[in-house]
Amino acid sequence: MQGSVGISYIPPGTPWNNGFIESFNNRLRDECLNRNCWPTLLEARV
Repeated sequence: MQGSVGISYIPPGTPWNNGFIESFNNRLRDECLNRNCWPTLLEARV
């Protein structure tokens, strides 16, 4: 049995189209990005 793999465009913010990635993004945001508080946007980008 052979499967096929393809690339498809999924608009951002549509968790019903790709729940796995949306779940990963939410966990990353909760566990890493939201734990820190930077005084300026420049410091957050570095």
